[in-house]
Amino acid sequence: MIVLDANLLLYAYTARSSFHQPARSYLDHIFSDTSESIGIPIQCATAFLRLITNPAVTGARIAMDDAIARVEEWQALPHVRILYPGEEHWQFLKTVTRNGHATGDLIADAAIAAFALEYGAVVHSNDRDFARFSSIRWHNPLA
Repeated sequence: MIVLDANLLLYAYTARSSFHQPARSYLDHIFSDTSESIGIPIQCATAFLRLITNPAVTGARIAMDDAIARVEEWQALPHVRILYPGEEHWQFLKTVTRNGHATGDLIADAAIAAFALEYGAVVHSNDRDFARFSSIRWHNPLA
């Protein structure tokens, strides 16, 4: 399973991003290839909604209904689902946070990394901070 970080989603739908084209190509590929399941952590879905509807971030006005529809399109794919923390998520978060010496803003990344540990998955992100979490696997598809 791939645990998809919000930055790849945002880049793919933000035309002014320098990562727009490679991120869009990457998402088109993984969303059309059903051989591997994809999990989007709930906090990444909400981050996408928060950022994609902010004109200061995207340079465009995107209606919330359109942003929600985009997430629902992904979720409707047979191999894509929104990930929610399970009963043991707190234990995974503690492990990842401690092993990665995460504090402050890195806690958000640790929470995503905890999903990778919980689901035996690989985080796909353009954020190099995931390299600090030695207890998970991480891949930068834009590198």
